[in-house]
Amino acid sequence: MGSTDPDCPGIAPEAEIYIFKLFKDDDTTYTSWFLDAFNFVLEHDIDIVNLSTASKDSQDIPFIEKIEELTANGVIVVSAIGNDGPAFGSSESPGELQVTLGVGSLKQNLEDVADFSARGMTTTNLLDGIGLLKPDLVVPGSSIKGLSLTTG
Repeated sequence: MGSTDPDCPGIAPEAEIYIFKLFKDDDTTYTSWFLDAFNFVLEHDIDIVNLSTASKDSQDIPFIEKIEELTANGVIVVSAIGNDGPAFGSSESPGELQVTLGVGSLKQNLEDVADFSARGMTTTNLLDGIGLLKPDLVVPGSSIKGLSLTTG
């Protein structure tokens, strides 16, 4: 996205990128850490939040309400849909919420949804009598090649 190398400024050189560490090394996290980060987003007028995480806890009301507050204030929230596919109803929070852009994964052939990629109908909204078809978007997510710190 961005770079400090003047010869390779990235695809959005004017973008400000904020990175929040919300998990400990043992993958422990707390809702309050997310709420603090989301409050920072609101206080600093940040436009887009990317959550490369998904949770089976679809009843974390303070978390869900804060996601809804972000989107009500014009913040675009993009979230992973989860890796518990392929069964319908395997999408996870917050990517399964109506107000978020839930992102799933494509196979290496870029034509088929990856077997592991979660999908809807979502279970969160089924209590209202409707489930949402998720993911909203699928992108390459299998065997992705990237830069290496040691081999370029």
